Amino acid sequence: MGGTGALRRRLLDMGLTPGTKVLVRKTAPFGDPLELSLRGYELTLRGEDARNIRVKVVSQ
Repeated sequence: MGGTGALRRRLLDMGLTPGTKVLVRKTAPFGDPLELSLRGYELTLRGEDARNIRVKVVSQ
């Protein structure tokens, strides 16, 4: 998880903790915002905020 301060705290509070499996479900026509699926719910993030999330691609 990247980001600092309030942004980092907000992303962690929304369930984006290390090791969480995240699936990108939809993107807006210009790529912002993104709809993510994690922990059984859908989360929409602005692209600027989503760039602070580090991911590791795993096969399904």
